[in-house]
Amino acid sequence: MGKIQESYPQRIKRETREKLEAYIASDPEDLEQPSFWDILGIPKGTYNSAVDEHIIYVIDRMIPKPYAAFSSDIAKEKGWPEEYVELIKYILCSAELAEYGTSPRGAWINHDLADLMPKVIERWRANWTS
Repeated sequence: MGKIQESYPQRIKRETREKLEAYIASDPEDLEQPSFWDILGIPKGTYNSAVDEHIIYVIDRMIPKPYAAFSSDIAKEKGWPEEYVELIKYILCSAELAEYGTSPRGAWINHDLADLMPKVIERWRANWTS
């Protein structure tokens, strides 16, 4: 019998998880290691730690605890335009870190990755606080 081949979505989820695990395990002081921006597919990020903190905040609020926060809730909490929160969510969804639902309309961290996200946040903060 032949080996069962993984589907494209399965492969993307596996590869995304592997990237996050490697990122978590990497040394924050080694500047040759990929940054979280590289995982997002935006290699020119990390120039403004305030933007990093905004994305970290949105990621944290998107982790189901038991439900992810709506964009309008996050925007009100931080005094940001709702469109700004949506833009961050679009970036996270495009990087396969989050999924977008249709009813109710909203985004949440991919359930297969939610267990890694607190460690990702801790590691990301170590990049610009060390």
